[in-house]
Amino acid sequence: MKINKDQPLIDLAHNEDLSTRTLNIIIRENFNNIADLISYYRRHGNFTELESCGKKTSNELLSICKKYKDYQKSDYAKAVENLEDKQIKILLKCFQFQLNNLSKRSQDLISEILEGNFLMLNIVEKFLEKMGFNEFKKYKNVGEATVRELIKLQKSFSKLLLKTSKSNNTSNFSDELIKAYLGSIAGNWLVNIWTNIDNENEVFPLFKFWDQIINSENFFNDTEKYIFLNYFSYYQSAKDKNTLGVIGDELGLTRERVRQVRNEILENFHSKFSFLEILSSASTTLNNYEINLESNFIFVSDSLVNEINQSEGITFTKLFITKIFLFYCRNSHEMLGYELNYHSLQKSKKHLSLKSPYIFSNKLLSRFNAKDFIDDINKRIQNDIKDTYTLNLRSFILRFCNTSDLSLIESLESPCKIIISCEFDLLVNMRGEIVFEKNKEKFNYEIIAEALQNMGYDKNGHHITQISKKISELYPEIDYSNNLESLRGIINRYKSIFVHIGRSSTYALKKWERESKNFKGGTIRDIIEEYLFEEDKPKHLSKITNHVNKFRRDTTQQNVYGNLKLDESKTFQFFGEGFIGLTNKSYNTADTNFKELNKFLFTKKNLKKYIPDYYENLISNISDKGQVLEVQVKSIIDNKIKRGDLKKNKNNIVRFNHE
Repeated sequence: MKINKDQPLIDLAHNEDLSTRTLNIIIRENFNNIADLISYYRRHGNFTELESCGKKTSNELLSICKKYKDYQKSDYAKAVENLEDKQIKILLKCFQFQLNNLSKRSQDLISEILEGNFLMLNIVEKFLEKMGFNEFKKYKNVGEATVRELIKLQKSFSKLLLKTSKSNNTSNFSDELIKAYLGSIAGNWLVNIWTNIDNENEVFPLFKFWDQIINSENFFNDTEKYIFLNYFSYYQSAKDKNTLGVIGDELGLTRERVRQVRNEILENFHSKFSFLEILSSASTTLNNYEINLESNFIFVSDSLVNEINQSEGITFTKLFITKIFLFYCRNSHEMLGYELNYHSLQKSKKHLSLKSPYIFSNKLLSRFNAKDFIDDINKRIQNDIKDTYTLNLRSFILRFCNTSDLSLIESLESPCKIIISCEFDLLVNMRGEIVFEKNKEKFNYEIIAEALQNMGYDKNGHHITQISKKISELYPEIDYSNNLESLRGIINRYKSIFVHIGRSSTYALKKWERESKNFKGGTIRDIIEEYLFEEDKPKHLSKITNHVNKFRRDTTQQNVYGNLKLDESKTFQFFGEGFIGLTNKSYNTADTNFKELNKFLFTKKNLKKYIPDYYENLISNISDKGQVLEVQVKSIIDNKIKRGDLKKNKNNIVRFNHE
């Protein structure tokens, strides 16, 4: 219907017999003519944000917009009306992706022009229709380079918009749009993969598309691709738990460089693959595999892994398939556990380590502590289970929820059953109870634990012959004296209960480590390896020795150094100046460059400049003078005190021994 664009809207509204509430809103919001009304509609998409404007009133205003929509409409506005919601979503992703590749100044200017409103109609009206070279130049601090960027974006996006709206084949509209989008961000190589990918089952092979992108020559550089394929546990063909050192040797790179590339891949994963987000809207693949990305819990079963790999001709692991699912719902979900623990032989004790990956919605995790739930079950499994017992699953779940909402408990029941089964091989019976079975071989290891308990705590542990003798005293019918290897095998099998001391056949109870701060099982190397694993930087020999002395009192720095040097497994790496780290652990380069100590600093003549003084001041002053770490100076001063060259009194003042 043709109307005068300046015709008062109130007159038009009366002719349309609108409700009183709608008339009042038109007057209150100063909608003077149809242009004002349609302009608001293009910016906001509806009228429900207006005060006192319900759905019914909004629909009345929308009906006016739609009835008189052609009075002065641009080709762009008409194009938007021809689009389906699905197309608009993809176009908006295209716009956002192209925008993210512009300079910060261009991004800020577009946000200012659009007033932060990135709805399609607002982009059309304020960016495509109203803005040109002269309009851009009116803004402050906008140079020609910024204007050229924005003009280029206008041309590319308007072309994509018009081309999409003119597509008559509804079955191919997404395909055409995606081709245009992929070509705009990566060029022909990506479009060719999309076009040529085998699609025999009439459902787009999403995972195969990922696979071909990863293995292309254009996506990763050679180093990144090798690490992605061979270090990460993403492909079934990858070697099991490759170390940074092994990968470094194969690539001719240092472990540190491999670590850096590995971390960059993990940190940039989402941004690197961000252009694939559109496939969550353009493909029915995820639904085809019966995975609902809006559900509170997502679990990829072994059977689903096999189905996906066989159907699409790939060899992805459960971890990577789960990670791809998470990619498409990462704003509302997260994966339990610490990803590096899936890739590394040595697990971080600070983070949750799991056998399988699980995806939970953020909403669910805000009300349920999954980590504590898993830790609790793990502790129960590790402890003695004298007799089989059960726990009501729902009541047990409730312990880890911050609300007693019954619907929450019900929604957690299925995920928790899956975790209980996959992580701990436990069953939930027909009555909804977790069954904790009596431990296998419990009778044997319980007797051994009872014997050690009777023998009592000893920081040096107890020899296996003494343990055998005590068992015979407690249980005369049991004799291990001629079968010590069997006794040793049982002890070694239950590492959560027993620990060995050094390399001798000496053992103790694991719980003594918790009960005594000065007791720890294992060899000196085990103690040092555990200590270094928890540290982010290499540690000085003196610090390592101090830690070992907590558990092996008479150990010297020479003992520690010699012990580690003789280690044939090459577990430890030596950085010079007395600093030691782990071979399978990467460190920042800045943390491994240690300045050599100047021996002149510790001559008697030079020390007279600093002594007498408080111990802490002495260490600090010499460290500042030599521009070395305090721990290096402390090691030398402590050795001089130990040898008797220096002395430290009860007030912590250091003097020469003869004074």
